Amino acid sequence: MTRVDYTVIGGGGGARSSADGRFDGGPGAKVTGTLAVTPGTKLWLIVGAGGFNRDAYVTSLNSTVTNDGGGGFGNGGSSSLTLTYPNPAVGGPAGFLGASGGGGSAILLGPVPIVVAGGGGGGGMTSTHTSIQN
Repeated sequence: MTRVDYTVIGGGGGARSSADGRFDGGPGAKVTGTLAVTPGTKLWLIVGAGGFNRDAYVTSLNSTVTNDGGGGFGNGGSSSLTLTYPNPAVGGPAGFLGASGGGGSAILLGPVPIVVAGGGGGGGMTSTHTSIQN
């Protein structure tokens, strides 16, 4: 074998849903090509995991929740929320957490990355609250 054709795809970003709709994460990058190799060459493959969405809802002041990014070659970005003030629109403290990013995928020659496909970004979040006071 003197060549390797490849398609490397990074992990997709996590999706987030709310009453206002679904917010998909971005797709992982897709990299295709051909590598010239010599017989006996050892390549290592790292596959990126998709982003994560824990349906987290913070209800306590000064508490923090986190969605860790997908693992891979360079882990995906995490999302984190710390609620530091009350939300009068919902009668007390409340907050929602966006999804995390996907991990990167790679082909390595020993410790050296020779092909890398980045992970997609995590889906955001929007929410609408109405407060009516008489």
